[in-house]
Amino acid sequence: MKRLMTVTGACLLVFAASASAAFQNGTYKGTTPQGFSIQVKVNQTKMLSAHYKANYRCKNPDGSSGIAKAQPTSLGPSAIKPGDKIDSHQQSTDGHDKTHFVVHFKGTSATGTLHESYTNHHGVSCHTGTINFKLKLQ
Repeated sequence: MKRLMTVTGACLLVFAASASAAFQNGTYKGTTPQGFSIQVKVNQTKMLSAHYKANYRCKNPDGSSGIAKAQPTSLGPSAIKPGDKIDSHQQSTDGHDKTHFVVHFKGTSATGTLHESYTNHHGVSCHTGTINFKLKLQ
């Protein structure tokens, strides 16, 4: 009888650990290394939205360069794939703005990367480079 209780207790611990490892519905928030906030809202099947700001390195058609500061981005829905992962490629309707957004969820936290590039109507090409971030469920 004592052995059965020990095995049952061990099984319950394994079940509890695996149940807590699944990510939770809600809004995950964090800060990027650039110092801007990032927010991702999810349910069990998809990312509902994501919002962030980022600085972009830009190259003008004449070869000069500059920085576009604190540019906001909002992303639309994207499926959550097996392994509790978002791997989203989104672009604007005109095709000038492209974003690759990846998030790995684990329990009440997540880690991710984003890279965005765009070309404005003056022919200026800008990109964020790869930005890593960490999120916590709020």
